[in-house]
Amino acid sequence: MILNKFDKNKIFSRRLFFIIILKSTFILVLIARLTYLQILKYTKYSTLSDSNRIKSLIIPPLRGKIYDRNNEIIATNSSYHRILLNPSRKINIAKTLNKLSKILDIPKTKFFYYSKKSTHKSSDGYILIYDNLSWNDIAKIEVNAPELPGIYIEIAQRRFYPYEKLTAHIIGYVASVSEKDIRHSNNALLTHPDFKIGKNGIEKYFENHLRGKAGFKHIEVDAYGYTIRNVDLNSSKKSIPGENLTLSIDLEIQKYAYNLIKDIQAQISLINIETGEILALASAPSYEANNFVSGISNKDWNELLDNQGKPMINKAISTQYPPGSIFKPIVALTALENGFDPTRKIKCTGEMRLGRRKFHCWKKEGHGELDLVSAIEQSCNIYFYHLGREVGIANIVKTAKEFGFGTHTNITLPNEKKGFLPTKDWKKKYIGQPWVLGDTFNSSIGQGFIEITGLQLAIFAARLSSPENKKIIPSLFKFDGNKHNNNFAELPFDRNNINIVLRGLYQVVNSKLGTAYYRRIKNKKYIMAGKTGTAQVVAIDHKKKDDEEVEFEKRNHGLFIGFAPFYHPKYAISVIVEHGGSGSVSATPIAKKILYKTQKIYNQTTT
Repeated sequence: MILNKFDKNKIFSRRLFFIIILKSTFILVLIARLTYLQILKYTKYSTLSDSNRIKSLIIPPLRGKIYDRNNEIIATNSSYHRILLNPSRKINIAKTLNKLSKILDIPKTKFFYYSKKSTHKSSDGYILIYDNLSWNDIAKIEVNAPELPGIYIEIAQRRFYPYEKLTAHIIGYVASVSEKDIRHSNNALLTHPDFKIGKNGIEKYFENHLRGKAGFKHIEVDAYGYTIRNVDLNSSKKSIPGENLTLSIDLEIQKYAYNLIKDIQAQISLINIETGEILALASAPSYEANNFVSGISNKDWNELLDNQGKPMINKAISTQYPPGSIFKPIVALTALENGFDPTRKIKCTGEMRLGRRKFHCWKKEGHGELDLVSAIEQSCNIYFYHLGREVGIANIVKTAKEFGFGTHTNITLPNEKKGFLPTKDWKKKYIGQPWVLGDTFNSSIGQGFIEITGLQLAIFAARLSSPENKKIIPSLFKFDGNKHNNNFAELPFDRNNINIVLRGLYQVVNSKLGTAYYRRIKNKKYIMAGKTGTAQVVAIDHKKKDDEEVEFEKRNHGLFIGFAPFYHPKYAISVIVEHGGSGSVSATPIAKKILYKTQKIYNQTTT
């Protein structure tokens, strides 16, 4: 059928109408959608848009400072310069780093990008290349800046220990947050690449006090997520620094004490008897705490682990020792509290039989007849075997507990050991053997199963010499005021009995027959008293050759406890020298020097 012109126009018009209707509908839908998005949903999508280009960054807080009792800083935060790289696609990273290596004369292997790049990124995506720049390094980079695209220098903060070895076992150190730390915390701050957490010592124990509160800021980022500029939004918040702490430690005395033992294996604990404040707590060998802040190398870490002196362990609280003869005053006081006559004389012939076994005195030919004070003075084993047999292990342990043995001191440091006091039930349960009199003999001279810590020995000396019979409690924090005895409980012992024991300790140091006479303080103003100890131990020889058996050899620890001035005690001390031999030779001279210097510093005099 042939359509005329009118019919053709009619069909075209109808189709055009439908096309116009369809297009108009599409345009109306588009306009409606745009109206919905641009007007009705403006707030929502504006926020989403900002979140694509505005990024929130956590601002780590400055860690609280730590001071000694005289306001000397022993842990602080220091500024340092580091190199960051913006890994933009427009930058040839390899070429840039090659140039940087030549400019600084540093092998590329030293750059974090090649050795640890996966763990060294800043919070805004830039990569840490190198830290701890010298001023000379900074000048070289600034001069050659046009040849180093993507490289820039940033000022950052990190923990710094001015006296790292002196205070390492007290302060501890901070280090990078581990995956375990993150899993056990909901705090987003822990995920910040620059944030460090306390790993030992005061830094660990008081982490929540020292940490502070994080702030945050907003930055504008490009399509690759790198910073364009800071955005000044009202919602930004400054970080709040951590709490500052003031310790009881006297840095001058701490330094003096550490230098006396830095080349040996030893510990020193010094306590103010009136307040319980710890003035010095030294352990050697020590370690460099600053090495942990930026990440210790495998080589340095392995050297610490392989060191026979165990430098990572605080020997004052985390190593347990037999007390040796220092335990004898405990036995003496126990006997006196149970009615023993201190004037009673017992003859020492150098040995004592128990069945088929012989128990020996340290003096082979014996001491002859001694009373209790003389037995303490000359440290006669035979006399204390007799005392131990008369009072029994249960009474000895009861007395020892009152002086802080066998329990934690609750010093505010991690990894404290509590020592050990044996009982008959314990031996039966864990060793499967009955307690015998020979066990009591060994315990009576501080050998056998008994274990103590260096700090416990200092507490023992402080409590025993306390003029007011107080149970001194140690503290690592400085007190306000001079005396805090009223806060301490009293020892449940007769003061007359304690004075008899103290007379023996005086004789140890100040009588010609005393075991420490030749290491005494001769200045009458600063006269000291104390007790020497020599504890026999078994230790492994230093090295083991292939296919050879390890030989065991007996070595003695040298120990000393003391206090001064004798007539009005202010300071109590314990010194332990590992494998130092006789306590009178190895430990006593160290204690003498520290007690003398401490009294001179604080200008104390006797009455």
